[in-house]
Parts: sequence; structure tokens; C-alpha cells
Amino acid sequence: MKKVEELPKVSIVIPVYNGSDYLDKAIQSALNQTYQNVEIIVVNDGSNDGGKTAGIAKSYGDKIRYIEKENGGVSSALNLGIEAMTGEYFSWLSHDDEYRDEKIEKQVDALRAFKNDRMIALCDTEFIDEDSRVLDKPWGTPKSGVYNNEQALLLMNKKSLSGISLLIPKTAFLECGGFDTTLRFTQDADMWKRIFLNGYSLLVDRTIYARSRLHGKQQTNTHRERFREESDRTIPAYCDKLCEKGLYSVAQALLLKLYRTDLIHSAKYVETKLMERGQLPLTVRLKAKGNQAYGIIRPMIRQTYYRLKFGIESKDSKG
Repeated sequence: MKKVEELPKVSIVIPVYNGSDYLDKAIQSALNQTYQNVEIIVVNDGSNDGGKTAGIAKSYGDKIRYIEKENGGVSSALNLGIEAMTGEYFSWLSHDDEYRDEKIEKQVDALRAFKNDRMIALCDTEFIDEDSRVLDKPWGTPKSGVYNNEQALLLMNKKSLSGISLLIPKTAFLECGGFDTTLRFTQDADMWKRIFLNGYSLLVDRTIYARSRLHGKQQTNTHRERFREESDRTIPAYCDKLCEKGLYSVAQALLLKLYRTDLIHSAKYVETKLMERGQLPLTVRLKAKGNQAYGIIRPMIRQTYYRLKFGIESKDSKG
């Protein structure tokens, strides 16, 4: 059995804002990790809940590292955690989510087995309710295996990557920069895209090691219009980079996704760029038309589904 000092250190960063409802469960799941060389950093992003969040974090004493800052959004909190971390690997744990006990151990073992320092790990994620009961809703994690950077970007057009399911070498942030502090709702997807555009590959283990909580207070549920605005603001630059690198298959898949999710402004930009490059075949044009029709009714379908099945507003709600 390896000694603790022989194992690469992993820094679990927990950004939190007014998170007294679930923070205790998140910290406990981090402390329960079977992996021995872990540091837990809780970054309080200017909570204004009368000291409730701070009180929970401080109750753990030296079991965690606790940092307070003025409110600046989750990106700024994550960046401060990354700046403060002393580990070789970064693992993000949202204050309202949880890890299974073996999450870090299994992912570190998987990455070390490949001996590739330009690879990040992804596990599967299950959805839980406010009482941590498992919900009948799959995340849609891709099949287990290794995906190169182009394949990983293609995967992101099909399904978002759960931030809490990743384990990322700190070097990725040193190379690609931190989370964009101008983004409050799409900072995670923007970060993963930059990492893959920089040549990192993805190692997928379709075993559930992360638990994502669904509840009505989540930002993506209550600020859908801001989410759409940020997507429209970042997509053009992302499309330009894809075309610069010749990743036209990714740009084509992006076009289909944008129409399917009713992000018309961004879709038109990508469509025009692909046409200028002579990279918009007829098959993609036809699929785009069909996706555009579906994108118009999709929010209503998903809003009804989330409301009836989980009792919360859908992330696609425009209200």
C-alpha cells in the first residue's frame, strides 16, 4: 500500500454562496473519500445569509481550508480555489452536490494508469433530490473509453459534461487560464472547451461516482435568459477557433445543437461561417432545418416534464 506522501494530492474545491441548506452534505462527502491525499478548500463567495454558510464551514476546523471573499460569482470563487490549491489535480464539488466515497481514488488510479499528463477524467453522475434520494433521470454520460480532443468536443455538442464528475490536472488551468469571470452560467462549458481546444483528451469511466442535486434554487433554473445571453456571446469566438483548427465536424455538430436548443443568433453565425468555409453539406443543412423546428417547441416540452416529474422549473424555461 502506498504511503500518503507518495500519492498525488487532489484539491477538492467547493465554491459556495448562501449554501447552508446543503453545504454540510457536500463537505461530508469530500471528507469521506477513500483516497488519502486530499485537501478540501471551501470558498465562501460573499454569502449574505447572516453567517449560516460561514458557520457550517468553520465548524469543520482544520479538516478543511476555508476562504472568504467578496461576492463575484462562481467563476471567481473557483479561480481563487485553484490559486490556493496545493494539489496536482483539481476536483470541483458544488455546495449542493455530493461525491460517492471512492470518486477521487478511482479517477486518480485511472489517470495514473494511462501515464498521460494531458488527460482529464470523467465519471458518471446520478441525479438526487433535496433529500439525497436518487431520481429516475440519467445524465447521459458517454461510453467508457478514451476520447481525443476532437471527439471530446463532439461529445459536448450532445451532452454537457458535469463539472463535479471531472478530475483535472492543475497544469490545464496554467496552460488555458482560469474560469471566465464575466460568465455566471456557462463558465464550466467554456472552460472545458478551452481545455480540449488546447489538446487535452478525455478518459471516461461510466461508473457513478458523482451526485447532482436537482432543486428549485439552482441558478440555471432561475436565470435561463442570462444563460442564453452568455451562450450567444461566447459561441462566435468558439466557432472561429474550431474553424481555425480545421475542426469542422465539431462546428457542424454545434450548428445542429444550437438550432435544437433554439439559440438562433448563435446558430446563424455558425451557419454563415461554415458556408464561407465551404463546410456546410446538404445533409447538415437539412438536419439543421429539422432541428430548428424542434427547437421552437422544445422548451415547452421540457418545462412540462420537469414540473410534472420533479416539481421544479425546467432549465429550458424562459420565465
